[in-house]
Amino acid sequence: MIIPADKMAAKWWKFDSKELNKLVYLHGALCEALRLYPPVPFQHKSIWGDDCLEFKPQRWISEKGRIKHEPSYKFLAFNAGPRTCLGKEVAFTQMKAVAAAIIHNYNVQGSGRAAT
Repeated sequence: MIIPADKMAAKWWKFDSKELNKLVYLHGALCEALRLYPPVPFQHKSIWGDDCLEFKPQRWISEKGRIKHEPSYKFLAFNAGPRTCLGKEVAFTQMKAVAAAIIHNYNVQGSGRAAT
């Protein structure tokens, strides 16, 4: 269920791209969701190992706390090689903006039931 945090608030918080680029864990979570549910199915285990079916956003975060860039052949959500999607960075910025706006401007509550 999503409920506006303050029904009387006239302004909604907006994020700029510089702020969004600092959201390293959110970037990792988005990459991990795209890795687990790619637009084209392929075998994860040969590329990501035995824990390929686990949701681990930390796969995408370096030891220094920055975004870890994986080779495009390992992460096919935006294709690989010379046909890599030109809008990849724009897509990530938009996904982060939507997620950050929802998280910041709404009270998101779970149903209390375990996901199946």
